[in-house]
Parts: sequence; structure tokens; C-alpha cells
Amino acid sequence: MKIAYIISEVYSMGGAPKVTIDKINHLVNRGHELYLITERQFGKPSYYGIDEKVKHFDLAFDCNTVNQISNPLKRIIAKKAYRANYKKNLEELLFQINVDICVQVYFTLDADILTSIKDNSKKVLESHGIKYALLPQIRREGFKKLLFTPFEKWQRYRYERIPLNYDHFVCLTKDYIDEWPKVAHKSYIYNFVDFTNENMADLESKNVVFLGRLSEEKNVSELLDIWKIVGLKDSKWTLKIIGDGPQLRSLQEQCQMLSICNSVEFIPATQNVKAVYSNTSIIVLSSLQEGFPMSLIEAHRFGIPTISYDCSSGPRAIIEDGVNGFLIPMHNKELYAEKLRLLMEDSNRLQEMGKKAKEASRRFDIEIIMPQWEALFNKLIK
Repeated sequence: MKIAYIISEVYSMGGAPKVTIDKINHLVNRGHELYLITERQFGKPSYYGIDEKVKHFDLAFDCNTVNQISNPLKRIIAKKAYRANYKKNLEELLFQINVDICVQVYFTLDADILTSIKDNSKKVLESHGIKYALLPQIRREGFKKLLFTPFEKWQRYRYERIPLNYDHFVCLTKDYIDEWPKVAHKSYIYNFVDFTNENMADLESKNVVFLGRLSEEKNVSELLDIWKIVGLKDSKWTLKIIGDGPQLRSLQEQCQMLSICNSVEFIPATQNVKAVYSNTSIIVLSSLQEGFPMSLIEAHRFGIPTISYDCSSGPRAIIEDGVNGFLIPMHNKELYAEKLRLLMEDSNRLQEMGKKAKEASRRFDIEIIMPQWEALFNKLIK
């Protein structure tokens, strides 16, 4: 089977690029012919290792340059030209490689371009989060919908029609798929853990770890507030913030303002996540939104309890509250600090939750998840 994946780029650290590369590497080693199509890689190396058998094409189109045009009329004209040129180049490539399956990884307003190309491939759309996750300006519900401008109403109408034109639509959890009642051909498939690990992490390390991009949606600033509330003086526990991103400097300044620098460590992003998990006692998330956070399922594979805000059904599908971790209502920093302090002070409970986390991680094994993708692809091309 010939399969192509289309994604914006894979030079950055992130859950979607990582799991996409993991899928591609697995499928190519299963004997399929795999193509990776990036929109704006521009010769940069992939952050994650790509199997040499995978054929990589870069379209070299950057929509961000269009979005940065300040004049609305000029931006509309430039966007129309961008879409036309992007379609032309993608269409030429798809007719050249002649794949059976083409997977669009990101669900944006430009995802309708793929379904307008009439090659012979079956088209699959992935969604990596809540409805309108990449379009917060049209995510308002209830009475707030009355505040939509005509342009936003048109955007929302376009967005909701996009999955209808795909041969299949795949979300990460049942809650996410239930947000799309009008889509007939749909299913949910969990992300998987791409490595095996039979050993437990060192839960005696006294390291509380955040692992991810330092950006607004990750809400790390609230995690620092929570650490201040925990307030374990003269403790050997350390909060390790591992990752890069635009908020690094502001978070470091906040750390100084809260006078917690002696127990907080900022560490650059690393690909050696196994070493991180092996020396971690608790994994924490305080995100405003999440798709299906890889750090949680990877932590569970190492037997590490996790704590997360109940920001969407992603964490909810992974953490069983009070069993293998804790789900905290959004912005309840006092309760978050209470549960974190509980695990830090009760080693028996920490160990027990770690064992439960290890057991629960089995359902995210690659041997369980990837056959679901292959079954879907085989069904589509029959």
C-alpha cells in the first residue's frame, strides 16, 4: 500500500509531529511505501528520526508569511494566491507519486484543498484536539455565538463542512468524535507509545517534571503558581521544566518574582525522553487545551503518576482520577497543589499509583493501536 502523510513541518518538537513520524516509521517497516509531504520544512532536519526508506517531499510554502500581512485586503488576495499555488504543487506531486491513501494531519481551514484534488487516493483527515482547536476565534459557544462577525460565521461554516468531504475522519477520543454528529464516516484511534519499557521509573528521585513546549496554551505560568502554593520548605523536591518556547524568559522572570528559583530548574528540550522519565517521580500538566498528551501516556509506561488539569477529553482518556493520577478542575490551583503535595509526602501512595499507571499504559501499545490504522486503510481501498 502507498500512503502519504501531509503535515506542516517536522523540524519542531511536538506531539503531532512525533506521533506522525512514529506512524510513518512503523508502516514503512511493515512493508508499505510511505511518503512524507511537508509544507514548510525548507531543508531543516527533522526533530525526530525518519526511516531512510520514507520518501520526503517539501512543498516549501509558508502560510505564516501571508497571515502576517497587516492590510486585510492585501492579506485576502495573498491568501487566495497562496492556496492556488499550494494546490497546484500538491496536485502535481500526488499525481506523480500516485498513492492509495493520503492523510491530512492538521485540521485547518486549508484542509479543504486536499479534497479538491481528484487523484485516485482515499483522503483521511486527522484531528488532534477539540473542535475548533486551531481556530479559537470561532470556538465560542452559547450566547457568545451572537458576537460572531459575518466573516467568522463564514469561517465556522467552512470549517464544519471540511470533514464531510473526506473519505474518513479520525479523532483521538470518543468525546472528540462526538463533537461531529453530521460526519458519517468517522472513528477515534488513540495515539500510542512508540517504545517498550518493562522497568519502573525511580519514584524516589524527588523530581516533578513538566515536559513540553513553553507556549501560551501549555499554561506553565500557572504551574509555577501551584509550585509556590505547595511551598515545601527545606525539601529536596525539584520542579523541572523541560522544553523550549517563546515563554521561557517570562517564566524565568516569574520564577524569580515568586522566589522559587532554588527549587525550579529550566532544562532545554531533549530527544532522550527515556532518561527523563527514568529519573522522574511525578509528571505534571497545566494546559489550557490538549489533544492527547504524549507525556502522560509515556509517563504511565514508566509507572509514573500524573497530574493534569481536566482541560479536555485528552487527559481524561488517559488519567483515571485517584487511581493512576489526578484530574484537577481548570484553574483550581489550590486543589492541584493539595494533590501534588499528597503524592510528594506519601511515598506508598506514589508507588501504588505508579503501578496502576504502568498497568493502564498497555492499552496504548503500538501493537494495539497501529493495526487499527492498517485496518482502516485496507477498508478504504477495497
